[in-house]
Amino acid sequence: MGLAFARAALAAGHAVIASSRSPSKSKDLVEEFTSQGSHWITLDVSAPEGEVNAQLDAAVAIHGRIDVLLNNAGQAFQGTVEDTPLGEVRRGFDVNFFGTWTVIKRIAPVMREQKFGTIIANSSILGFASLPAGAVYGTTKHALTGLMDVLSWEMMPFGVRVIVLEPRGVR
Repeated sequence: MGLAFARAALAAGHAVIASSRSPSKSKDLVEEFTSQGSHWITLDVSAPEGEVNAQLDAAVAIHGRIDVLLNNAGQAFQGTVEDTPLGEVRRGFDVNFFGTWTVIKRIAPVMREQKFGTIIANSSILGFASLPAGAVYGTTKHALTGLMDVLSWEMMPFGVRVIVLEPRGVR
């Protein structure tokens, strides 16, 4: 979904700073975006906060501002509560929840200072209606939806919109 949003933004003439954990694994996409004047940065949202902040500082420096932040990083896990190793639960939260929290924590002050912006998090229908064998994914998306609800109240006085997307299965 993030790729579809980025392509739509490019098609509409907006500047895009795309990211991925391993741009070397997406060489065709990196070329597609950079050939259109956009930027592609390395960003691993599950890295330590200092590393994530340095990567995001580089992104902000490109244009001096961020108008829209789309948090799309995520990993899907399947398993029941009793069968899922806690290490997998932690990895799920590191990417799906704490990664988004870390990115927002760094970009929210930029938008607050600008007095505008939009923060979007790609959650899931499982953020409010979990299914069997979706313990980790559903729980992380429940937490993400709660985070975005709180954030919307915190950012409202500063003219920053907060949107949580909760799609069901998509192509």
